[in-house]
Amino acid sequence: MRRLPIPRPLASARRLGAVLLALAVAAAGTVAAAAPAAADGTVFHVSCRSGAATGTGSIAKPFASLARVAAHGAFAPGDRILLERGTTCRGRLVPRGSGTAAAPIVLGAYGRGARPVIAAGGTRNGTGAVQLVDVSYWTVQDLRVTNTTGRWDTGVYRAGVLLRSTTRVRRLGIVVQRLLVDHVDSNPGGRGDTRAYGGIVAQTTAKGVGFGGMVIRGNTVNGVGRSGIAVFNRAFPVSTDRDLRITSNSVRRARGDSIVISGVDGGRIDHNTSAHGSNISRCRPAQCGRMGGPSTANAGIWPTLSSGIRIDHNEVYGEHRAAGDGSGIDVDLGTNGIVVEHNFLHDNERGGIMFCGAHGTTVRFNVLEDNGVNAIWFTCGWQPDQRPRDITITNNDIVSRSSADWLVRNVHPFAGRDIRFTNNLVLCSGRCAYSWPSRPYAASNTYVGTRSSTEPKGPGTRHNSPGLRAPGSGGIGFASLSGYRLARPASAGRGVPIAGPATDLFGRAVDVRRPVRGASGR
Repeated sequence: MRRLPIPRPLASARRLGAVLLALAVAAAGTVAAAAPAAADGTVFHVSCRSGAATGTGSIAKPFASLARVAAHGAFAPGDRILLERGTTCRGRLVPRGSGTAAAPIVLGAYGRGARPVIAAGGTRNGTGAVQLVDVSYWTVQDLRVTNTTGRWDTGVYRAGVLLRSTTRVRRLGIVVQRLLVDHVDSNPGGRGDTRAYGGIVAQTTAKGVGFGGMVIRGNTVNGVGRSGIAVFNRAFPVSTDRDLRITSNSVRRARGDSIVISGVDGGRIDHNTSAHGSNISRCRPAQCGRMGGPSTANAGIWPTLSSGIRIDHNEVYGEHRAAGDGSGIDVDLGTNGIVVEHNFLHDNERGGIMFCGAHGTTVRFNVLEDNGVNAIWFTCGWQPDQRPRDITITNNDIVSRSSADWLVRNVHPFAGRDIRFTNNLVLCSGRCAYSWPSRPYAASNTYVGTRSSTEPKGPGTRHNSPGLRAPGSGGIGFASLSGYRLARPASAGRGVPIAGPATDLFGRAVDVRRPVRGASGR
């Protein structure tokens, strides 16, 4: 195999440093733009238990139904539509009107008790239980949303919360927070946009411009199909969604992907939990499509056709393979400038991180523990622009104790280029084999356990114990990672320079010119 020129470490570091700075600025701007401000407006109360048909929306005479809310017409900046806690409203809600940056419209709750429930009962094809179309500056919060007929299998596309952009105006300032979205049934594997429906969904049609500064945070999404949280811009590359933030959400037992984005320029996916994704084992072939097709390829977190995205501080575990993929994170086709750092990826059926046509991706300071089949793998490449290039995998802790595992695997015989594998701590008692799209530049890696003739060799390779307290002892949650702290930092050894600034897995500043190897390097 032809040896590729070795990229200059400091030049690569400067490029990644510029990307990290841009991501930090974008993330800071997103949060500032999305924070609702106090403003005057009218408060409309909704009680589907005690309201009257003649209700005015006051606390004394609340609206009695979601239909009455829709009949109000367009809401004004600063208005608040509040549903009574402890009650259930049946049907779907499609309010109109836009707020402003200083006076967003709020859809939320009042009173005491459990979140108010919007139970849509299975809406028609291509719709959601709560649906906002071509509006800006809305905050949707503190609700429980369901959308099911009670049947697991369906040929209909549905969402819990559905946000749409269909015109040539960018939709700004949408915040979706503190929701419980569960029991949403949508076609998980038929023809059409299967991934673009599910729990919380934002869609831009081919004639739309997209969203700006959207924030999806602090939501619990459980038992939905097809996707848990999905942001899809179908106008890409003519337009993209900008400055997206998906943070602090819990997505469990989605029938497909937990978090998937497409056509996004600039954003952050952080502090989320994805558990037991791709849960489609009960799906009938008539609804799921032919097993093995792209509809059944799923991952916990998955960007595609997107750039400038930081994926950090997420935990992904229990991802099922179904008939394809089954990885914690998939950096997919048409991506560029993706940074994957400070994540905990463990016990996923087919792998920790997958690269499918990724360009300009950095993976660093992550813990990959006991992911089945492949800790890291490369796939796709049928077209030249799908082949991986400029991939840096540095300062990760990789633990594999399965006899079937590859540490790194190239699934298809397609070439990539400019791949770096540096400063990693690899502890393997299984097969410990490696194959690559192209010969990587390897330096300052430590391999402990089973020796392999395919292990990437390079300057600074070591085989001594790195001094981790209890590697492989991770459980559920980041609090279980104390075993990945270095008991003897000097034993781990130093590595090659990396991009700065940087912090390790535990939030401590890293000496980027002489970083300690692994995710706990200072």
